[in-house]
Amino acid sequence: MAKNPAPRWLFAEDKDGNRQFILHTKTPGFYAEITDESQLSGFEYALKNGQTLSEFVWFDNPPAGKDLELLLEVADDALEQYDSELELPIHTCLRCSREWIPRAPDRPKVCPGCHSPYWDKPRRR
Repeated sequence: MAKNPAPRWLFAEDKDGNRQFILHTKTPGFYAEITDESQLSGFEYALKNGQTLSEFVWFDNPPAGKDLELLLEVADDALEQYDSELELPIHTCLRCSREWIPRAPDRPKVCPGCHSPYWDKPRRR
């Protein structure tokens, strides 16, 4: 059985949810912070969504010129796709009132709080 290849791009945030990062796992590897405004601290790249990539840490020799520009354009596209996949609805259990964001766009089978398969159906009385 073939293994799934490692993803090319990973996205993460710190434990407080205040800082976001992008990680390129292939050569040339790097990670950078995704910020809402310019940090004015060295090399930065303006993203299409108005955010900025900054605080780059390279694991390999960074590309230069057009190669660097192309890599960062691909990073921008990957972030845009990731953000579009995150736009999942918030579900509310009609049994226990728990709210949650699902892991996938499919309808959840049960409520993660009370485990009811009837989480989206009102109680009959």
